[in-house]
Amino acid sequence: YDIIDTNLFNYTKPEKYNNSYFGSMSYGDNSEPIYIQTPKVKCNINAKDNKNPYLEVIIPNNKLKFYDLFVNIDNNNIKTTFNNSNEWFSQNLPIDAIDDMYKPITKSFKKNTDPCIKFKLPIIKNKVQCSVYNQMKTSIDITDIKENDEVILILHLKGLKVLKQYYYCECYISQIKLFKENFKYNIIDDYSIIDINDDE
Repeated sequence: YDIIDTNLFNYTKPEKYNNSYFGSMSYGDNSEPIYIQTPKVKCNINAKDNKNPYLEVIIPNNKLKFYDLFVNIDNNNIKTTFNNSNEWFSQNLPIDAIDDMYKPITKSFKKNTDPCIKFKLPIIKNKVQCSVYNQMKTSIDITDIKENDEVILILHLKGLKVLKQYYYCECYISQIKLFKENFKYNIIDDYSIIDINDDE
């Protein structure tokens, strides 16, 4: 997250897709997908069973640079939409109107509190499509993530989705690493003893 430069974001003109418009975002001269690795953050809510599942994470005070990155991404999305409004929407929209229409990723937070950000979990046919690992790089279930657990996320910034009344930046969790404080032993679940013969 600390080497991401929002000036290197590329935006395509939003095109009609089902009942909305979507314009993809990419990074740099090679138009790479935008993946962002978070610092270690704390899980506040794991809403995996929600109709629109998400994780809400708390950003620790010493990692506010990460929060600032998403403030910059929000500002960049608004500025880019303003600069391209004639090409994208065939009219020069005032910056205030674009600002009102945009639903930011970040929310303002009170002094002396840690900011929270909600990140969507990708879902296909009611099943969360996000890979989750523990410290041993073993695949685990998303239900293992509980409130106050520490996690590192890999986020995918896909692009700008434009609806009738508002628009927003589509950002999904692509991968999660879970840290458990009491994770001291690697206990094997399956029966793993090699039985040569029962007499020995």
